[in-house]
Amino acid sequence: MIRSLLLALSLVACSGGEDSDINDDTAADADTDADTDTDTDTDTDTDTDTDTDTDTDTDTDGPDTGDTDEPDTGDTNEPDTGAEPDTGAEPDTGDGPDTGACDAADLVFAAETWDSTSTAVTTFGYGEEVTLAGVIYNPCATDVAFTTPDTCLLTTAEVVDARGAGMGTAFACAAVVTTWTVPAGGSIHEAINFGALNPATYTAGIGFNIRRTSATSTFTVTR
Repeated sequence: MIRSLLLALSLVACSGGEDSDINDDTAADADTDADTDTDTDTDTDTDTDTDTDTDTDTDTDGPDTGDTDEPDTGDTNEPDTGAEPDTGAEPDTGDGPDTGACDAADLVFAAETWDSTSTAVTTFGYGEEVTLAGVIYNPCATDVAFTTPDTCLLTTAEVVDARGAGMGTAFACAAVVTTWTVPAGGSIHEAINFGALNPATYTAGIGFNIRRTSATSTFTVTR
């Protein structure tokens, strides 16, 4: 079989050699068929699908570490450093005038015994004259006015010793309604001279011509 194929090929080769003088005009024709098929198919499909699903669920429960209460450190109050030292009572600076609205009910009534200089005293020497004064004080910061049914500020004045013996005086008044004004922080008064009294301890009494107000005090005449 192989031998037969070789023989056939030899024959074909010989046959081709005999025709070589034939001028084949088309053999030199160049292949002018240009391939103009240009593939412009550009694949612009870009997959921009991005998975933005982010799981933000974070379990913040930490492990159970037991009771988180702070340990009891005891009483957090400041330590007791002892009572503040007593620096003594504040000095009494006196009652200042009342700055609120006042009326006759705020007035202060007093029965005072005065010496010859009109100074209030409670002890007299033998032979000194005693003057009994009914005084109305106004502790307020505003003037206070009131009226009496007549012209007298006082209705009675008396001095009585420890045995009940004493002397008194009455006042003659005109029946004219009278207005009295006590200045802010000041006073008004009416005084009666009882002269020299025997040595003893006395009670002085004054009756004021306003709301049946009265006042008393004690004084002593020495030997």
